[in-house]
Amino acid sequence: MLLRLRFADQISLFNDVVASTLALNHLFSGTILFSEYSLLDQNETAALGVGTLFSTFLFIMAMIFFSYLFRS
Repeated sequence: MLLRLRFADQISLFNDVVASTLALNHLFSGTILFSEYSLLDQNETAALGVGTLFSTFLFIMAMIFFSYLFRS
């Protein structure tokens, strides 16, 4: 399906995916990392934050790669 989309549509789809990912990241960061009532200690909270940011970075890099791969 991605091969049939025009490049402008692919970029629009890519932007929607990135915006959704960042919104979810912000939501989880706000509810998990900065919660007063978190059951995690400080090291686990830091590891969770770094893991979330790193996975978001990898996802964005993969989407950039696939957007170039499927460019017509």
